[in-house]
Formats: sequence, C-alpha cells, structure tokens
Amino acid sequence: MDFALAKNLKDTGFPQMLDKKDRYSFFDGPDTTGEDCYAPTLSELIEACGEDFNGLDREVDSKEMEVYWVGKAWSLDRNTHGSTPEEAVARLWLALNK
Repeated sequence: MDFALAKNLKDTGFPQMLDKKDRYSFFDGPDTTGEDCYAPTLSELIEACGEDFNGLDREVDSKEMEVYWVGKAWSLDRNTHGSTPEEAVARLWLALNK
C-alpha cells in the first residue's frame, strides 16, 4: 500500500495503530514535521468492512485484484479494484465510508 492510500484511509477515519511497525512516514520537505499513516493488514481491512465484505477474487487476465461487495439488496452491489488484495479491500472500505 502506498502512502497516498494509507493517508486517504486515515483522513476518512480508519483507526490508526501507529505503535505497530506497519506505518508510513511522509515528509513534505526538510523543514517540516512528518505525518504517520498506518498501513493496515489485509485481515484488518476485511474485518473493518464487516458483514459488507463478500469476497476477494483475482481477475484471470491481469494481476489486479477485485473485491466484490454485496449489500442488503442486489442494487447495492459494489466492486473495487487494486493492484494488491490490500489495496482493493482498502478501496472497498473507503467506498463504504464516504
């Protein structure tokens, strides 16, 4: 997961567990302080999506992962994509928490 996605999760309200080793630090320049953003694990992302997470599938013709989410009605289906499972599920969490 890149810093931009981790920051987007943070800005949208994803819990930050910065005492763990999986975090990103970002520095705008030599005279500014850094900002830490937590990069959650795949398990943490799936858990955060709750019952709305329906499954994770790999597209046959590419390396991109796709998340399928099914809501309480078929009209609420959502798909998100990412180059890794973590990225795809992170984008699903963002879609669910806009």
